[in-house]
Amino acid sequence: MNTIMTNPKCILPWIHLQIDNDGTTRACCNARQVGQPLGNVLKEEIVTMWNNDNYQRLRRQMLSGIEPDECKPCYDSERLGLYSKRLRENEDWAQYSHLANADTAEFKIRHLDVRFNNVCNFKCRYCDPARSHSWANDYKQMGIPINTISAINVNGEELYNIIKTNIVDDLESVFFCGGEPLLMDQHLELLKELDARKKYNTKLLYVTNLSKLQFKGTDYIELWSKFTNVNVHISLDTVGPQLEYIRCGAVWKDIEQNLKIVFSHKELLKPKIAITVSIFNASSIINTVEYLVGTGYINYDDISIHVVKHPYIYSSQILPLDIKRQITTEVENFLLKNKLPYFFKSRYEYFLNYMNDKDTYENHKVEFIQMTKTLDNIRNEDFNIVFPELKNYYD
Repeated sequence: MNTIMTNPKCILPWIHLQIDNDGTTRACCNARQVGQPLGNVLKEEIVTMWNNDNYQRLRRQMLSGIEPDECKPCYDSERLGLYSKRLRENEDWAQYSHLANADTAEFKIRHLDVRFNNVCNFKCRYCDPARSHSWANDYKQMGIPINTISAINVNGEELYNIIKTNIVDDLESVFFCGGEPLLMDQHLELLKELDARKKYNTKLLYVTNLSKLQFKGTDYIELWSKFTNVNVHISLDTVGPQLEYIRCGAVWKDIEQNLKIVFSHKELLKPKIAITVSIFNASSIINTVEYLVGTGYINYDDISIHVVKHPYIYSSQILPLDIKRQITTEVENFLLKNKLPYFFKSRYEYFLNYMNDKDTYENHKVEFIQMTKTLDNIRNEDFNIVFPELKNYYD
């Protein structure tokens, strides 16, 4: 149900396009899917789609003071007193606030978020084939159908051509996600196109697993050095064997070496680490943070926290109560000891609020155990060895 808010307007529907690897579009990467996608660039002319009924409805709701259902994650965060993506984007793009004045918008995409395909060399426990082609064989072994022609999504080149033809001229910022963007052909093609046009002021933003810094003869750091504003955000759940278990395919020593390289170019790349918190690593968050800061080249405010909510069996809400109490105490003591900037502090607080909001251990532990054992058998792994602190609860 839509609700009324004093000022629910977000600048993104007037300047931003988010494209998933099947061509579908959303208001942004934080928007939830409600009903049909806003559009699909593979099925509609992109210029026409930009002002179709769905986009006009979204803008009209914001202008009327109505919260669009798909934008609920931002509004809910703000009601909790947290800094939302909407607020950050409104600040970052304040120079275009005057454009948010009608339900139609000029087709000039200043900020693009694109996932060209699902190519990824990891198969993280909480992921799936739609976001990582490496998951396909595990799904087959589990007897779960994959609703694609092939394991690798094949739309990348068509998406790239649409972007090259219609968007690059006006582009001021592009966000690359995945899959793993640094292993995507079309990501490299787009970087080279920006290089050829000398659009070095285009802001580059990444979420990467940081497993590779070279691809098809290109050294990314060398290419990035031509651009004036590069932001490399690294997904890193934890370290060592636990990381390699959660993110099957990861090799910790390689990632640790790449962390050193990226942080040695801190002024150029402005790296941040995003710890994705799930049932697996919730009890090791503070140890992970202290380990990273202990390297001497990573600071507390280089690290933020993101919470796994789906699939729900990997949510921290299904942890047993006594483990939750231990985690809560550790995180609260950590926050008392370290005076973090508001945004970073709020991420830890949000995690605690989310984890402690529901007690669903008894309702979901059997489902978690079954799925964990199934994947352990397929991948020749052992949850009980890697996470001995949780063994007695999920044995």
